[in-house]
Amino acid sequence: MLLKVLIVQVVAQQLESNLITPQVLGRQLGLHPLLIIFALLLGAQFGGIAGLLFAVPVTAVLREVIAFWREQV
Repeated sequence: MLLKVLIVQVVAQQLESNLITPQVLGRQLGLHPLLIIFALLLGAQFGGIAGLLFAVPVTAVLREVIAFWREQV
């Protein structure tokens, strides 16, 4: 019984972390879900836990800076 509960919990957590969260963040920030996953991977690689926390906001800010720069040029 405990093993079944553990399996369901792990599957639910993986679905939420890898599918649902990038979709929701992508809609709210206007970023593609794959870009969010890529940003999280890079953030974890270069910044550890802090990199994970700041990866998506930094990506959204960079996207806006690039869009602003393109309008100015």
